[in-house]
Amino acid sequence: MSECPVCQTHYISGDSDRCSVCGWDLTPYPSTLSQSLPSEFWQREEAKLAWARQMWVRVLSSHPTVGDEALSLLKEQFAKIQGELEEAQQERQLLRSQLQKLLPQLDPTLAESES
Repeated sequence: MSECPVCQTHYISGDSDRCSVCGWDLTPYPSTLSQSLPSEFWQREEAKLAWARQMWVRVLSSHPTVGDEALSLLKEQFAKIQGELEEAQQERQLLRSQLQKLLPQLDPTLAESES
């Protein structure tokens, strides 16, 4: 799992272009492009990131509920994902039991085709 460089929120790479908490652009630069960019570009990018981190700290210190709201949102998302996971596990168990019931019916068919 990756971490937002501004607010350190965990996210899954490729799922979103922006951080769900602070809005930072999470789109990575293509490796072919990043190798050809001059060092001045990367220095400006680092300066932007440092500024964004400072602004995030200011926002959190002046509005402590922002962190609470973000945490609440993350907990909500976690609960949703956890529910989906439990549902998928139940579906998988149901499919497994259905398959086990069908296997004895398939075995005689396979035995007949081999003779």
